[in-house]
Amino acid sequence: YAADFFSKGTGARPLAMGGAFTAVGGDNNSLFFNPGALGAMSGSSLSLMHSERFGGLVQVDHAGFQSSLDLYGRPASIGISVLRVGVDDIVFTGEHPFNDLNDNGEFDGPEELPDSFDTSYFQTVSDQEWGILGVYATRLGGWSLGGAVKVIYQSVGSYNSFGFGLDAGLFSPHLGGGLRLGMKIQDITGTYLAWSTGVSEFVSPSLRPGLAWERNFESLAADLLLAADAEVRFEDYGDAAVFSGSGMSIDPHLGFELWLLQAVALRMGMDGQDWTGGGGLRLAGRRGVLPWEAIQDLSVDYGFGNHED
Repeated sequence: YAADFFSKGTGARPLAMGGAFTAVGGDNNSLFFNPGALGAMSGSSLSLMHSERFGGLVQVDHAGFQSSLDLYGRPASIGISVLRVGVDDIVFTGEHPFNDLNDNGEFDGPEELPDSFDTSYFQTVSDQEWGILGVYATRLGGWSLGGAVKVIYQSVGSYNSFGFGLDAGLFSPHLGGGLRLGMKIQDITGTYLAWSTGVSEFVSPSLRPGLAWERNFESLAADLLLAADAEVRFEDYGDAAVFSGSGMSIDPHLGFELWLLQAVALRMGMDGQDWTGGGGLRLAGRRGVLPWEAIQDLSVDYGFGNHED
């Protein structure tokens, strides 16, 4: 599907929680999951991620930066998110000569490859997919609103494509009982990708409502977070989605996070039909193990995802 490299999102913490992050907030991975949640953040933050999939065949890297500011007396936040998904060193061997017995230009029938290979015929190319988000968010009452301008660039060998899109998000204040709501509208007007070959692709709009519930257990020195998202696409993804039909597709996302002593986190989740897991260690800030005062919070996170292939 068009721009499918965006589907998993960013950050080891959200990915370990099954991608259920629309209503979580307080983390600049909201640059992707809900630009509106940035309006509720203060200070500045930086996140970095590296991920390898399918035995290291697919390399995923992300960097996100957010900073709060006062814009004409109104609190606001700006941010930038850069995501790269790449498959490097793809070898193309199709130009190598072979014994074309029937002169049809194709390798078929009783034809044989040569006994030795001349590697000068081989080409090595890469598949690169880039997504850049520029985000602005502000507060309106107790609610936070935000929008993102999205730039997409993809290349496969000598072929490339460009696309532009718009996302928006809404993030609620605490609603009582530890509840919070979030909503992301992705590709609001649809996103077109134009390839250098003349082919065009279209990304349909989608909705991502979310709900998060937090509770502190002082007697146990523990903090519990439960989150749930529903990714609703206005396109029938067939078997690629958990629920699909009538021109729509829905994928559920469920997440669990438990902080112990405000220093160690355990996480689990369901990303559609695939389970996820991971954890985190707070190195500085609060009860972190490093006595750094210049950095309010520093954490290292690990996430692991399952895939049927």
